[in-house]
Amino acid sequence: MGGTYQAGEEKVRPGVYRRYTTQDKKLVAGAMTGVFAIPVKADFGPVGTVTIHTKQDSVKEMYGMGGTVKGALNLFEGGAAKVHVYRLGTPLARQSLRIQKTQRQLLWKQNILQILNLRSH
Repeated sequence: MGGTYQAGEEKVRPGVYRRYTTQDKKLVAGAMTGVFAIPVKADFGPVGTVTIHTKQDSVKEMYGMGGTVKGALNLFEGGAAKVHVYRLGTPLARQSLRIQKTQRQLLWKQNILQILNLRSH
């Protein structure tokens, strides 16, 4: 005759009794879930600094949708609560963007002046 028993229990009948127990599973102390970091290539946004985002919209506003920004957005779709984003690049990229913007502004102003001159004739 046999069977199982609880700790501290005394059996009346002779036999082989087994006790099955499981040890407490210990979780990793201080582990954070839902926090990610990702480097991205983007058309604009701060270069060389880490920015922290809790929503997809804030990533889109800061970095746009170009380059590899979609990777950061995918993290939110996968359940991320917080994403640390680092834009790859050099400060020179910022300077060239400023030059391009200035050139566009100059062209825009020239076009407006041409239109105004045509209307005055």
